[in-house]
Amino acid sequence: MNRSDQNRRQFLQAAVALGASTALSSVPARAQSGDAMTYMTPFGFLMDYAETLYGAVGGQFQKRGITLNIEGGRGSAMGIQQLTAGNVLVSRTGGTDLLKAYAKDPQLVAIANVYPKDLFWVISHADQPIRNIADLAGKTIGVVSVGGATENLLDMMLAKAGIPKADVKREAVGTAPAAFEFIKAGRISGYISTNLTVFLLQQAKQPIEAWSIDKVAPTPGDLYVTTKKAITERPETLAKFLLGVNDTLAALTASTNLTEIVDAMATRFDLAEAKRPDRGIPALEFAMANFRYVHGTRMKPVPETFESAIDLMTKAGIVNGVSDKNYLDMSIWNKAFG
Repeated sequence: MNRSDQNRRQFLQAAVALGASTALSSVPARAQSGDAMTYMTPFGFLMDYAETLYGAVGGQFQKRGITLNIEGGRGSAMGIQQLTAGNVLVSRTGGTDLLKAYAKDPQLVAIANVYPKDLFWVISHADQPIRNIADLAGKTIGVVSVGGATENLLDMMLAKAGIPKADVKREAVGTAPAAFEFIKAGRISGYISTNLTVFLLQQAKQPIEAWSIDKVAPTPGDLYVTTKKAITERPETLAKFLLGVNDTLAALTASTNLTEIVDAMATRFDLAEAKRPDRGIPALEFAMANFRYVHGTRMKPVPETFESAIDLMTKAGIVNGVSDKNYLDMSIWNKAFG
């Protein structure tokens, strides 16, 4: 799935869209006292994480009785480590990262889908396009990091097409639009990055060819992940967290003033995107389409995407199969929205 940052101002219209989502809840809108918890983002503080960053400054979590502390992560591995160590209650993690971790240590569990599919794309130059999996053979492909989610997705695609891993060289290039310059320089033939990177490259009118990995290797998007122990010990807190996210999504998608949202988040979080001349508004506008989607589904996971991912990960040798399907627990989702 597909970013790093923090900081903003008070937001005055936070409760505009709160009523509808409150009616859906089986958990009281206000708790008797604050329920403190720590949440970790995948990578710092980005516009893509506004569903929690904005809720922390707009009062949505507070209205649900949650005192939310948000930590900026530095990759999925860190989030998983902090979860298993008990230092955070919830982390946002890519689906393949969860399944890879679960195969080794089945104490982690997904409770909601916070980002839709189509997160990662294969990007190449329009003059020398990579149009399908077969075109990857014999190429050097950029990945965000060696051994990370994007390299796993590359291996899964190759396994699906029966292409040996050794036929494709890999190079860590990060996820920024600037990595397209490596393609222009002939250093790589293409790279795997997020749908936001595709959008920004298109906005810059770069000559790209791009297609979604999800069309050939379906996997879950970004998930809210916790531990099985936390589900047993803190189900009310987790349900209130999901409701707070849903309330924040409602407020975000009802807003007509994205600058006000950015300003609100900047009072507490150091958002690098907000320091650009465009204030990060294009990035937030792009994220809104994903927020509308997950708000419409109330972040409900799709079990079939987990099964597809496990099948391809097994074929690629990333995991040796998963003996059970307890990597997805719907009890917290049902408690919040059921």
